[in-house]
Amino acid sequence: MKFCIVTSQKDIAGTNIFNLFINKFGFSITDEIFDNMPVYKKKDTILLNCAEDIIYVDYLDKYFNPDVYIFASRHKSESEKSCLTIHTTGNWSEDVSHGGRVKELSIFHSVLAKKAFRKLILATRKIGIKKDVCLEVTHHGPTSLKKPMFFIEVGSDEKEWQNIVNCEIIASVIDETIKESEILEKGKVAIGFGGPHYAPTFSRIETEDEYTMGHICPRYNVQHIDEGMIEQMIKKTFPVAEIALIDWKGLKSDERTHLIKKIENVGIKYERV
Repeated sequence: MKFCIVTSQKDIAGTNIFNLFINKFGFSITDEIFDNMPVYKKKDTILLNCAEDIIYVDYLDKYFNPDVYIFASRHKSESEKSCLTIHTTGNWSEDVSHGGRVKELSIFHSVLAKKAFRKLILATRKIGIKKDVCLEVTHHGPTSLKKPMFFIEVGSDEKEWQNIVNCEIIASVIDETIKESEILEKGKVAIGFGGPHYAPTFSRIETEDEYTMGHICPRYNVQHIDEGMIEQMIKKTFPVAEIALIDWKGLKSDERTHLIKKIENVGIKYERV
């Protein structure tokens, strides 16, 4: 597989990760320039440091044609939660203030993301640091890229973004995931509904073998769900999702009723988790 690793010049963590790839992971400069920065390459993987914040880079397909995009970036939250996260992108409503298009989901490479997620957990244990490793729900842009992708992030404040150990973990996990990309075990691919932003139920499931998590719609966006969005969740999870998992305690009764009706209309099976 051909990969494109994407970072941003506007992102402290992303730029740290970009520099680590060059200085420690064997990426070499090419003659190609993108966003006034050289493009770097290692075997079939190219490395970019975009001028734009990477939530707005829906235009990358005009210039590059990888099999998979991997976005390495900062994660920001009001709670300033110390964490390493993985997620895919998409907008559940009309709100496109954080990039992407209205009610559009990206194509999520769920199997590679699961491999990276497990490697993140192992990497933090190996060096003995206490840090939450979690899935986030589907959110923000870009949403229109034609190839599968996922985000891997350092959260959630400037101190964490500047911490080179955090950035080294992300860089090493990406590097190892790419090296092992031909050895993928997917389990049963699932989409998820309910629960909060950091998706504790689905994060736990991702550590197990039975399911591989695809797009996740949190409780705070269930009201925006319609059959079209569920169909996007299924088809834009790669490989295509086979089942829907509902975080039963992560939804109110009326929210479950609304959701199950939509799921049944689409025709995908669901399970309570």
